[in-house]
Formats: sequence, C-alpha cells, structure tokens
Amino acid sequence: MPIIIWLAMSFTISIIQLLVITQPEWIVNGGHIQGLFAVCTPWSCELREFKSLLPLFLHFMGSLLFLISSLTLVPTIFCSSTAAPMQTIAHMQITAG
Repeated sequence: MPIIIWLAMSFTISIIQLLVITQPEWIVNGGHIQGLFAVCTPWSCELREFKSLLPLFLHFMGSLLFLISSLTLVPTIFCSSTAAPMQTIAHMQITAG
C-alpha cells in the first residue's frame, strides 16, 4: 500500500510541476503581463534575460526527471523482487526535487 501511495504522489507532483512551469502568464498589473519567459505590454514583448531563464530551465528539467522516474517506477514495483532499483529511483526523485 505505501508503494501505491508513493507512486500516486510521484505522478501528482511531477504533473503539477510541469503544469506550473508551462503556465504562460503569472502577474497581470495594468498594461503589463509578467510571464515566465517574457514581460509583455499590449504592444510588444521582451524576453527575459538568460540569467532568469536558467533557473526556469533547470526547474523544467527537474520536473521532467521526476516524471520519467515516476514512469520507471511502475515496472520496477511490479517486476522486481529487490529494493535496489527502487532506491535508485528514489535518489533520482530526490535529485529532481
């Protein structure tokens, strides 16, 4: 039962993280829309600087790693009789988080 809970939580966390990172608009203030990747006015958009895009890219990669580790967890749970593969997947999820 705890393995099923771990699996459900892993899928939920990874999907929510990917939904958060793909949200295009975050703050709307008057005529300005501050998104994750650009700051826009009704007439133009300016991309953010590289320094501010790097953490977003790393967060996206961590979310993707979390989702991939969740997908590899399913066959590991049902086809393995030892805990070593699950330990590796748990370490991947800790790294991704």
